[in-house]
Amino acid sequence: MPENQGYNKTQVDHYVYKRNFKDGWFIILLLYVDDILLIGDDTAKINGLKSDLGRVFEMKDLGKAKHIFGKEVTLEAYTYADMARDTDSKRSTSGYLFTYAGGAVS
Repeated sequence: MPENQGYNKTQVDHYVYKRNFKDGWFIILLLYVDDILLIGDDTAKINGLKSDLGRVFEMKDLGKAKHIFGKEVTLEAYTYADMARDTDSKRSTSGYLFTYAGGAVS
């Protein structure tokens, strides 16, 4: 089913699918036995995928992942604001850092 919705299997792992959207957002879908882990940067798109999958499969949303394979997963947000030096756009930079088992994941 993931291929039918524009998701492509990764070459490294046949249970990991990725979909890139035209607006630059993405969703990664990881399958493991009877579990699904969704990773993405657009909550609306993730909720849409969960809704689509829920129409086909009996599912239960367990919320945000805290542990994967017994290892802790964390998400930390950061913001870097140096507007004094960025005289052209006056923009700040923000993003997220995912850690798994104490190490950063990119």
